[in-house]
This record gives sequence, C-alpha cells and structure tokens, in this order.
Amino acid sequence: VALLITRNDGHKADEAVNELIFHLVISVVIIVILLMLMLGWRESLIVSLTIPLILGVTLFIGLISGQSINRITLFALILALGLLVDDSIVVIENIHRHFSLGKRSKCAAAIYATNEIGGSTNIATLAVMLAFLPMMFVTGMMGPYMGPIPFNVPVAMMASLVIAYIFAPWLAFRFIPVHTNSKPFDIKETKIYAFYDYFVRPMLHSRPKRYGFFTFVLLLFILSLALPVYQFVAFKMLPGANKNTFNITIDLPTSSSLAETKKTLACVGDVLIQEKDVADIEFFAGIGGVVDFNGLLRGSSMKSGENIGEVRVNLKDFKKREESSAAMVSRIRPLLRKCAALSYANIKLVEDPPGPPVQATLVAEIYGGTALGRGKLAKSIETLYQKVEGVVDSDVSDEENVMGYVYTVNREKAALSGITIGQIASTLSAGLNGEMIATAHVLKEEEQVNIYVRYERSLRTSPELLKSITLYSEALKHEVALSELVNISISPQASSIKSKDVKEMVEVTAEVDNRGSVYAVLDLFFMLREKGRLPGYEVSYDGNPRLNLSLTDIQSGESFEIIWGGEWELTFDVFRDLGSAFGVAIVLIYLLLIGYYGTFGVPGIVASAVPLTFIGVLPGHAIMNLFTPTYFTATSMIGFIALAGIVI
Repeated sequence: VALLITRNDGHKADEAVNELIFHLVISVVIIVILLMLMLGWRESLIVSLTIPLILGVTLFIGLISGQSINRITLFALILALGLLVDDSIVVIENIHRHFSLGKRSKCAAAIYATNEIGGSTNIATLAVMLAFLPMMFVTGMMGPYMGPIPFNVPVAMMASLVIAYIFAPWLAFRFIPVHTNSKPFDIKETKIYAFYDYFVRPMLHSRPKRYGFFTFVLLLFILSLALPVYQFVAFKMLPGANKNTFNITIDLPTSSSLAETKKTLACVGDVLIQEKDVADIEFFAGIGGVVDFNGLLRGSSMKSGENIGEVRVNLKDFKKREESSAAMVSRIRPLLRKCAALSYANIKLVEDPPGPPVQATLVAEIYGGTALGRGKLAKSIETLYQKVEGVVDSDVSDEENVMGYVYTVNREKAALSGITIGQIASTLSAGLNGEMIATAHVLKEEEQVNIYVRYERSLRTSPELLKSITLYSEALKHEVALSELVNISISPQASSIKSKDVKEMVEVTAEVDNRGSVYAVLDLFFMLREKGRLPGYEVSYDGNPRLNLSLTDIQSGESFEIIWGGEWELTFDVFRDLGSAFGVAIVLIYLLLIGYYGTFGVPGIVASAVPLTFIGVLPGHAIMNLFTPTYFTATSMIGFIALAGIVI
C-alpha cells in the first residue's frame, strides 16, 4: 500500500509564513545597511535595535487581543517596517546634530533634541495611523481578510513612537560620543540644501518658472490618471499567485453514464501525464473532489451523479519549475477540448485564488420571468461570453431537460391478478437499485460478505426490462408478466431550481484567462447595451454603479434583471470600501493638521501632496507591466492609502 499526501494545508500555510518571515528579515537587513550608509554605524545600530522591540510589542498586543500570526499579519508588519524606524531615525539624527553643536551637556542635549522634534513626529505618526484605521470598516468577505492590517499597523506605529521617545534617547546617550567640531554646523553647507536651493529658489523669484513648474506637475498628474483609462494600468482584485495545484471540473450531459464520465477523465489524464511539471493526479468519478475552501464556495462538494467528474492536479514546487501555474492552466486549456468533445462535456480549469474565493470569476445572475425564459436568456448571454476576449470555460447553471420512464401500475389488472402494488415496487426497486438478499461465509474473510442482486446496466436503462420480469400470483397459481400490469410513459424529470435571497435565478458563469475580470464585465455590459447584440430583447440601464441591467422579452413581455456577481462584485465592494476609507483618512488627517497648525490654509497645502502620489504609483505600475503582467490591485490600494499618511 502506497500513501500519497495529496493536500497538506498545514505545510502550505507554514511555507507561506516562512516566505513572509524571510522577506521580513531581508527588509530588516536592507534597512540596517541603508542606515549604516546614511547615519553611521553607532546610530544605525541603535535604530536597528528598536526594530525587534517594536515588533515584539506589536505581536504581544496582538496576542492579548486574540490576533493570530498569519500571512496578512506578516504582510502588515512588512508594510509598516519602513515606517517603524522613521521616528527613531528622526530622534537619533536630531540628537546626533545637537551632540555635534556642543551647546549643552550630553544628557540635556538628548532631552532637548527629542523634545524639539516631538510635535512634528507625533503628527506624522498619527497621520499614518489615521490613514489605516478606516480600513477596519471594509465589508464583505474581504473585511476579515484585511482585518489584521488596520490593527497591526497603527499598533506598530504607536509602539515605534513610544520606543523612539524612551529607548532611542537613552541608547544615544549611552553609546553615541559627543562630536565637538571646531566649525559649527551650518545646514546651508550640506549637499542636500545646495541642491534644493538650486532647484527651488529660481521658482520662488520667477513667476514664469513657478507657473511652468505647476503646469508640468499638473500635466504629469493628468497623464498618470489617463494610464488606467487607456489600460496601460489594469485593475484586478488581487495579484495572481503561483500555486502548486489546480483543479479540473467535468460536467457531462445529465443523462450521461458513469462509463462516459470515466472515459472523459481518462482522456484528461492522458493529456496531463505528458506534463513534466505535474507531480500527481487524483481522479473523482461520480462525486466531487475532496472539498477545500475554494470548492466549498463553488459547491463542488455538493455535486454528485454519474455525469460528474473532478481532477485535482498537484504540481512540483514552484521553485523547481519555470512555468507558473497560471501559464500552465492557460496552455493546457486548449489541449482538453478534444476530451470535452468525446461526450459533450463541459471542462473547466479552476485555479486556487490568491484571496477570498468566488463561485466563478465571471458570473451573471438572471432573475425574473419564467424558468423557460431565464434559461433561454442565459443561453443567449453564454453566446456573448464566447465573443469576449479572455473569457473561457463558460457554463449555464440551468439543467437541461432530462426525459425518464415513468412506471404506472394498472391497479385493476394487478388486483385481478392477485399482485399487490408493494410486490411490484419491491421487485423493481431490487432490480434497479440493488438489494442484499443473503450473506456468505468466506473462510479467508474476517467478516461475512453481503450478497447483492441487481439487473445488468443494459436492462436498467431500457423499458424492455419489464418483458423479462414475471411475478408469481398466489390467486392464479401461475406467473404473470410484469409488462401486463404496468404502463410505461416518458416524462421530463424534475431538475434543481437555483435561488438566491428566495428569488429563483439562473447563473451564467465563466473564467477569465490572462485578463482582469473588470474588463470582461465592461465588454459584456457595452455589448448587451449595443442594439442588435441580443435579438428579441430590449435592454435598459438605470445608471447604477454596479452596471446591472434590466431586460424585457419583446415577444413574451417577460422582464428580467441581470446582476453581475463573482469577482466583479468582490472587486467593486473592496475598491468602494477602500476608496471610502481613503476619503475618510484624508478628512481625519486634515482635521488633525488643523488642530496642529491652528489654521485651515496650511493643512490644505500640506494635504495637496496626497493626490500627487498618483504621479508615482500609476506610472510605476505601467513600467512594471512592460516587463511582467502587473495589475493595480487591492494591495496596491492599501499601499496608496499608506502613502497618504507618509507624504503628510
């Protein structure tokens, strides 16, 4: 017996955490080296010592608050790492300057230097904290997912402020010697001041140069905002992840047999076995695969039936292969079309999402009208799906009509023959479903073996079965053919009815390959509104921000509503909440500055630097996109919110 571990979520989580810890260590090393180059080895050592103190305090507060150490917690600490040392750097640098001036005793100079920059340091730290706090109110599934960020970053910033005021001055007093220079410190002699004076002074004295500079900045700002419009910067929910696994779901027509499902699975296996980066493959026929978080939301664990199949593909570790999982899925998808053609199967390749899972990347929910009308509209929309760039693996949740044989007992004939309805029902049930009739005692078996009887598959799927079944009649004292007692009719079988919020609906789903789902929804939205794209329907739009549409069947008069779900819904909610959090953060920071400066004008000037961060953020994404696919994601938005506090 060979034991093969097909999934180990603990190992996966451990690897993710270890990778983030590795990046955390690398970040600390880079900061230490940078500090040594800019401040000197004594000063950099003091600032570096504050980093583990700050992280220790933050993790301790998280421990007593019920927080866990997970990927998002570590991401929050890495995000805040560059900010954590700011307070200590400002304090140490000013103490170093006062030690160089030599106007006070060493102890008095340390205290005076710390107090001198206290006000501005407090405001800068509080501004960063206020930038993150509104993120606590992100709703939906992303709320708990992002929860550790607005908790850990403000806590870390407050810890850095306390440590910068308590430990940094004491360490500076103990370890930094007093440098008595014969020549007093003059900021005008520094290179930074010389560069700044050369660049800024001409604009202060020349109106044309000043206006020219403002025009240049405004032009850069407008050009930066134009980058997303022309898709030089594309939007997406979260950046893609190079996972070590992906899933393949197979749906055959409802009337398909298990043998046909296995045949399709075998074809898929033949394609996958040729891939050098595939470690192992698990096949599931007639049932869904072992449920995971992604499959739980997609409902694969609830699927069963002879027409259902699933394949779990485990890849070699991403460090041992050159091709990413996303690239492999994109390449394999066309190769599986021949397998889909064998039994008219719908084969979908599903990647594990980098964040909260969704039922499908692209989902159109159709409400209203009759079941027949919804099904008809769904088929029309699926046809449009196939015309949109990047949209693959489309499917409709509406099940096809399946015809079945209905056996109706002729009660009068049965009564005259002395055969009860129970006898007929139990005979058919045993033959069609199987029944245990006895047990066998086998010497080599520890337990008795059950003996089942059941008709052959060929007989179970044909009404000809009745001709070969006879029942003994005690009243007539001879056998009676079952075909004389039962009438056979063909009738449509009951199919599942999908509903949401107690409203019946049909879903049209698809995946999006190498493209953001936002743009697929936009393409579909404009296609549906384009006259003639959806013959027989009148499409109207009421201006709602989610781009939901209302449709009317011109012939029947039925009214329908299309609501976009999937990744579009999650992306819309997250960017709406993060945008709102950004707006609230700006207002809070502005109020904080009003309290500090005691005026309304100066805080406005200070806060005007916030929108100018677009000049760096958006072109940066565009430049990165030239070398590797780079999207403006929710994590990009978090970084942008952080910048609002930093630039203040």
